[in-house]
Amino acid sequence: MADDWTQKDANRFNNNTRALVDEYNKLAVLPGLYINGNLNLTENIADSTGVTVTYHAYKLSEKADPEKIDGFTGDQRFFLSFAQMWRQSKTDEASRTQVLTNPHSSAKSRTNGIVPNVPEFYQAFPDVKPGD
Repeated sequence: MADDWTQKDANRFNNNTRALVDEYNKLAVLPGLYINGNLNLTENIADSTGVTVTYHAYKLSEKADPEKIDGFTGDQRFFLSFAQMWRQSKTDEASRTQVLTNPHSSAKSRTNGIVPNVPEFYQAFPDVKPGD
C-alpha cells in the first residue's frame, strides 16, 4: 500500500486528532489496562461521526416534540439507546485481547468515549456536566 498523504497533511491530521487519542488513552478497560487511542483512532472518529450524524438525522425526522416515555425525553432516549447498543459481557481475557489487538475500542469505551464530545448529550441531560 502506498501512503498518499503529504507530510503536511499527516502533521495536520495528527495535531487535530491528538486530543481524541489522549482522551481514549485514559479510558481503563481493566485495572491498569487502557484503550490504545492510536490503534483505535480511525474507528473512534467513525463512531463519533456516526452518532453525531445519526442524532441530527433523528432531529430532522421529528414532526413534533416526542412525548416523554418513562420520564425520558426523545433526546434522552436517543442517547440511552446508543449506550444500550454497546451493552455486553466479556471475560477479562477477552477484554485484554481486544485492547491489545483490535482496532475497535471496547463496547463501554465506545459509549463513554463518544458522548462527552457531543454537545447535544449535555443538552439532553442538563444535570450531567463534563467530567461526570
